Amino acid sequence: MSNWSNPATITQLSIDDLNITTGENEKIELLGGFLQFEYFESLLSPYTTANLLFIDTGYAVLAGAQEDLQERLGTMRSSTETLKGKTLTVKISHPSKESGIEGDGLEFSADNPWKILDIPLVLDSDKVEVLTFKLRPQYAINNEKTKAYKTYVNKIRDNIIDLIAGSPEDGGLGINPGGMERYDDTVNKCTESGQGRKPFDVIISLARQAIPAIPANAKPGCFFFETQDGFNFKGIDNLINQPSAFAYVSGGTATFCEGSNFRILEYQVKSSMRDLFKSFNYGEAMNHTTFDPITFTWKETLKVVEDGGFNLGGNSLQTEIVEEMVNAPTYFDLQGFDSGNVGISSEINNNPEIWRVQALTRYNSLLNKIIDIVVPCNLELRVGQVIDCAWMKKTAKPEQGASDEKLSGRYLIMHLSHKFNGTGQTGSLTHMTIVRDTDGIYSSGDN
Repeated sequence: MSNWSNPATITQLSIDDLNITTGENEKIELLGGFLQFEYFESLLSPYTTANLLFIDTGYAVLAGAQEDLQERLGTMRSSTETLKGKTLTVKISHPSKESGIEGDGLEFSADNPWKILDIPLVLDSDKVEVLTFKLRPQYAINNEKTKAYKTYVNKIRDNIIDLIAGSPEDGGLGINPGGMERYDDTVNKCTESGQGRKPFDVIISLARQAIPAIPANAKPGCFFFETQDGFNFKGIDNLINQPSAFAYVSGGTATFCEGSNFRILEYQVKSSMRDLFKSFNYGEAMNHTTFDPITFTWKETLKVVEDGGFNLGGNSLQTEIVEEMVNAPTYFDLQGFDSGNVGISSEINNNPEIWRVQALTRYNSLLNKIIDIVVPCNLELRVGQVIDCAWMKKTAKPEQGASDEKLSGRYLIMHLSHKFNGTGQTGSLTHMTIVRDTDGIYSSGDN
């Protein structure tokens, strides 16, 4: 088995759609100036992003009349306005993923293009310029120019699909949402007005309110995110409940065997949200106050996060009971009525008492343990996957077991970045932020 840490092969790197002067300079090859390519996914981002670090040593771009009336050659920096919005094709050969391209790997081209958002300068000298190409999908750029004014009146999942596939004139993005198996069904209906917001902003707002239909006792709160496979809309409990996709080990693995590609090369345990809650002296509890505009009455209740039985680790979620409500933060909601139907309706519109505090505490409890890890590049990894991680126990008594029972176990991938450069044994790496809600190797369902 090949070493996945070795540098990947960049089989194509070019700007393909200049069309500034017919028959001339319609394509720019960038392989000669390649320094680094970074690809990003995150559960907190509705679309993927990428950056290309490039060194420019000469004149390669034919300027348009807007930049130079004589349309002379220019540098990347001098031609930035010409290059904005153009398509960057990237094809990366790497053995960790099988695909239809030469050598197998990662591809972003005409069917799945990156658009150049900007080219900020990193380093300027007499001989060279180092620049960063900020890359975004076309629909991310369209999102910034689209305003949603329509009122969405269906179940939350259906509203989200409407925002993705709907026409831009109606506030949608006008793109194919992809397979429905990547969108969890929801039980709650929501009447949501676009109010001139961007489509992805409305989608993220809806995701926070969503209650997944499966499992039956799922807590409110979903993530809308993009991976190499397309858009995903997933409930937190559903993500946690999935089987592990890969198993990684920190230490104790030979560097020249099949398992060498599943080593944790570096890691850093970061602070937890649970510690932050305790430092504020109110545990995972919140006051929830609602106002009824019909009866002019206030209702105040204390909400404490409950363990729904879906945890990544072995221990149930433990909460601190708050006796004095004054010690807990307060969230105010206006009890709204359904405005999506013809006529006057007294139906409560997605009652925030059902989802608001439960969703907030579920998001926060998921960040109980946060670890940054670096592994050999694995292009089959996705944000939203669960992976098993094992850290060796620091002990002189091997009979007690090899793994650290507190730190090891199942983790959810929150952020992911594939980084490629030409450096020896670390030319292709995957960086991840992994999270979990509870400690322990064995889940509550294990024997």
